[in-house]
Amino acid sequence: MALGVSLKLFPLVFFVALTVESLRDRRWRQVMRDTVIFVVVTAVLNAPVAVVNREGWSFFFRWNRERLADSGVWVLWRDVATADLTRWSMVAALSAGAALTLLALRQKGPLTIPLGATYLVWWLLLNKTFTTHLMLWAILAIALVSAPMWLWVLTTGIDAAGFQIGNYLNLYNVPAYQHAPLIRTAVEHLYDPLQLARTGVLGAAAIW
Repeated sequence: MALGVSLKLFPLVFFVALTVESLRDRRWRQVMRDTVIFVVVTAVLNAPVAVVNREGWSFFFRWNRERLADSGVWVLWRDVATADLTRWSMVAALSAGAALTLLALRQKGPLTIPLGATYLVWWLLLNKTFTTHLMLWAILAIALVSAPMWLWVLTTGIDAAGFQIGNYLNLYNVPAYQHAPLIRTAVEHLYDPLQLARTGVLGAAAIW
């Protein structure tokens, strides 16, 4: 898990879910052991890079802090300052995670996979930015919990539409294509509805 988190932050949810399951079952030694291993491996993987090139290592965090909140449900607040939306999205994600944790502690049976998958979907739902490739993580989450066919159809349908419109959005950044009618339509009339539709699908997955 530490290796996965160092490569891409999202696997962190499964470590948190594993810890919640261990705490629920009062496996205190396992919690300590897993935490120590996770921290040590993460430090061993990241510390050398951070020392050699701190600017490059910290780019991921600085870039995501400063990225515009222009996706998902956040398109409804496009005029709000980026710093405020960064704060709101973080508070929303942490609050949802805390609520899910309290609910999970009352459940019986294995927690790591279903709780981790649910954490993941909520994180994607409440994240201030959502590029098309992140839908792969939503597909992973619903696969882990054996989601019903209707949810698969909705998720893959929205993903396919998002991928195609994403291509048009990228072309819109090329001056030669900015005035193409189909591209302008995608940017001006389809982007926000698609983002809200994706939010709805992720919300349905999280609630399911």
